[in-house]
Amino acid sequence: MAVENRDMDPKAPNDEPEKKITKNCLTDTIVNKYLDLVTKMSPKTLYVFNTHFFTTFFEKGYLRTHWLTKNIDIFSKERLFIPIHMKPNKKWALVYVNFIDKSIRFYDAFGTHGLNYQKLVLKYLRLEHLMRKGKCFSIKDWRYFNLDHSNTDYKVWDTGLFLCVAVQHFAQNGNTDYTLSTLTNKLMNFSSDVDGCEKKILEKILFQIKRNSIH
Repeated sequence: MAVENRDMDPKAPNDEPEKKITKNCLTDTIVNKYLDLVTKMSPKTLYVFNTHFFTTFFEKGYLRTHWLTKNIDIFSKERLFIPIHMKPNKKWALVYVNFIDKSIRFYDAFGTHGLNYQKLVLKYLRLEHLMRKGKCFSIKDWRYFNLDHSNTDYKVWDTGLFLCVAVQHFAQNGNTDYTLSTLTNKLMNFSSDVDGCEKKILEKILFQIKRNSIH
């Protein structure tokens, strides 16, 4: 198992100033509804976990989470997206599992070090594979990447929004070069293809983008 993190200093997370009060952030309900939309966009190739999944796995163990995927073969997907709630600083980050290039990537709006979260996700994959397939999950050639997205074009004070747009970006095979403006365009195109409640969720995300950019 190779570790090829670009930001490997085990430093404490950056203490960014609070730009807005918590009540202005996206709620878990909105975030989860949006992430469900992303899964529906490509259900055969990707799966986005609920925002409560990782915390439950970390605090209560695999036996309290294995039922969430009883009807889903996550190993048949190309990509998995796992929201990470970092309780010490109350921020959201993303672990992105890519089965094609065998990588586990950590993304955070402020460049936080995420190796511990990546290792826990790998532990989950091994347990899930053993439970569903009856054999060990091979970690040969798998790599960790910790990518620092501290570029001010992408910083937002609502990290729930960061989670939403990052998942959307990588779900569409985006590379690591992106800004809020390019993501806004992608979301607007996505919004034109849906209606009803789904369209309202996208409109909330777009509105949040307009008032969240840190410049």
